Amino acid sequence: MGDEQVYEALQYIAYTSDPVNGPPAILMKADEEVKVSRRLVAELYRSCATSTMSKIPPKLWAPLVLRWGERIW
Repeated sequence: MGDEQVYEALQYIAYTSDPVNGPPAILMKADEEVKVSRRLVAELYRSCATSTMSKIPPKLWAPLVLRWGERIW
């Protein structure tokens, strides 16, 4: 997979994930399979989420920020 395909897959995961639970469990298990750190997975997830949110009007996603508990907003 190229970088663009990986990014598209991450965007899909961000669109379909539950913000209460953070990154989906399958991503968090990736570190066990391929030695990717949880921090890297969380950073990729956050990057993808912010990129996705930048394409959507803030009034639609702003209520989710409290559920996510993110401090970067």
